[in-house]
Amino acid sequence: MNPWQVLGVPEGSSHEDVKRAYRKLAMQHHPDKGGDPENFKKINQAYENILNPPPPEPQGFPGGFPFPHGPQIMKRTNIGHTVFISLEEAYFGCNKKLKVPIKKVCRQCRAPCQMCGGRGMIQMFILQQTCPACQGSGGGSRGCNECNHKGHTIDTAHVNFNIPPNVTHGANMVAQGLGEQAINDNEVSGDFVLTIEIKDHPVFMRERDNLIILKKISFLESVRGTTVEVPHFTGTFTVDTRQWGILDPRENYVIKGKGMRNGDLKIGFDIKYPGPKEVFMVVPVAQG
Repeated sequence: MNPWQVLGVPEGSSHEDVKRAYRKLAMQHHPDKGGDPENFKKINQAYENILNPPPPEPQGFPGGFPFPHGPQIMKRTNIGHTVFISLEEAYFGCNKKLKVPIKKVCRQCRAPCQMCGGRGMIQMFILQQTCPACQGSGGGSRGCNECNHKGHTIDTAHVNFNIPPNVTHGANMVAQGLGEQAINDNEVSGDFVLTIEIKDHPVFMRERDNLIILKKISFLESVRGTTVEVPHFTGTFTVDTRQWGILDPRENYVIKGKGMRNGDLKIGFDIKYPGPKEVFMVVPVAQG
């Protein structure tokens, strides 16, 4: 099926639109939330196909016949998983330990396909095509005591993902070979792809490597200057606003090196201006 249709976006949509549609569908159909594993698998496959489209078919001889190569190595489907971390974890880096289930075909009771001899492919003149009898699987497992008569076994891999400091929203980490498992000798297993999503922070907004914070002050404080406390992942610090003169609520004031690991902190000020009924007493300056 067309991967664009699976994700429900027009062909040629931007990477951000594709990612947004993928995240929404992945959350809806995730097996941990009661979703259908097959639909979840299709969504991940569609996302992978859009990001990494398969190479075009070789042209080969004039007339459209490909060169007769040996069996091509096929990679099985990647399996995706999303982990949510805090902005503080993104600042310092963190470790996430996951249990990854690995479904493997039972080799004890597996019988090769009689049509293709277990290769998954058949030769038609100088062309190779997927075996119609086994659909490329090379055979099937009948079920035995080793696999509890299910035709497959499920192992669990314990994987540590060391998420680096300053990681960005939507970054991927890969555990090779822990996706859909290879069945035939001409296949390699897919990968387990971990997508990192960073949760919204109650105080900071992130702008690439910069952090943005909004502080509330009064009108007099914006004119005369004041000292404000600014929270930070490495500890709270104070800032004297007099260094910037009269504050403009339309401006962001920069503290170098106080953003993410490679960025700055931008402070915006929410200034409470006096209402029409508020009166400010002006103390006259004593004349010499």
